Amino acid sequence: SPMGRNDKVIIFLFLVFCTFSIQAQNRYVVYFPDKSDTKFSIDRPLEFLSQNAVDRRLKSDFPISEEDFPVSQKYLDSLYKYTVPYFYTSRWLNAALVEVESSQIDIIKDKPFVASYELVAPGARYSATPSEANRSYTANNPASSVLNSVTQINMLNADAMHSDGYNGSGLWIAVFDAGFNGVNNSSVFGHLFQNNQLINTEDLVRGGKDVFLSDDHGTQALSCISANYNNQVIGTGYGADISLYITEDPRDEYKIEEYNWVIAAEKADSAGVDIISSSLGYDTFFDDAAMNYSISQLDGETAIITIGAEKASERGILVVSSSGNEFNLQVWDLMSFPADGKYVLSVGSVKSDRTKSNFSLGGPTADGRIKPEVVALGSGTTVIDNDGRITTSSGTSF
Repeated sequence: SPMGRNDKVIIFLFLVFCTFSIQAQNRYVVYFPDKSDTKFSIDRPLEFLSQNAVDRRLKSDFPISEEDFPVSQKYLDSLYKYTVPYFYTSRWLNAALVEVESSQIDIIKDKPFVASYELVAPGARYSATPSEANRSYTANNPASSVLNSVTQINMLNADAMHSDGYNGSGLWIAVFDAGFNGVNNSSVFGHLFQNNQLINTEDLVRGGKDVFLSDDHGTQALSCISANYNNQVIGTGYGADISLYITEDPRDEYKIEEYNWVIAAEKADSAGVDIISSSLGYDTFFDDAAMNYSISQLDGETAIITIGAEKASERGILVVSSSGNEFNLQVWDLMSFPADGKYVLSVGSVKSDRTKSNFSLGGPTADGRIKPEVVALGSGTTVIDNDGRITTSSGTSF
């Protein structure tokens, strides 16, 4: 017999319920009240920091503190007890990123182990089977091109530095971006794989270790640092050791990306990285308008990502950030976060004639500081894309 109306309604409701169940998960940050019951001690820093990280703190005269301790295990155990799985923890913010249904947050929000919580992104993104670190490399030479990096290198006198033997060797740089698609298929980056210069990789968006995916904005930014091809495309610091972190999700814009950034900074810090190079910025273009910042908050101490950048700086890491590109001058005409950080070296863009690029954002900050501190060629910069082509791109990222 033909299906009755009630049967159709029941099937429709069942489908709606299934869809809702699948999509009802969101990503939250859960803050903890303290770091009690810890087994760690500031007298035994090598239990939670590398020797490199300890040495850098001594050099920067910044004391190791409880803030550096991992999140208290008893609080993480409490999350598990209420079936709230965490994916990442932040020692500096004393928090965890979780992916659960809102009903599960309702169950734990008033428990003594939860100081506060915040919705940082709708939907579920963490992979059930996290990717392994990918070190496969294929040496594909780029197609012949008349483009080269001479102008951008010479404008910084990096050619003179290279000939004097300063090419980044002995330094360790972490690059934060949206993805590094194609890096492992281009001989422009071959030395990173052949000389073991590629140290750590982490995809904080999906929760894996393979970073040669998602997007090639990071590939282009990395090429400005690490390219070394045929005396034609040369990065400023091709001798440096590199760590690659995906913190930005190009599919949408939510506050979780700021937390991803801070957690990546902590990982870079505890490994012992010297420099963070970040071509990312956030301000008023979140998909959830409740997450937007106001210009008055551009004070170097308000945005989560800026707080993280400042904590990294205090610990002796040089944090270098793009100042930001113009979207809409009516809404936001100053730099993005974290370029507002007091100790963040923010970088603006100029054209090859050394005049300011029209898209390059600057200061002053809400508290009257001049930004950016430095500029480099960001209009028509020679970069490598995900297909291994030598091309040009523009932005304060470069």
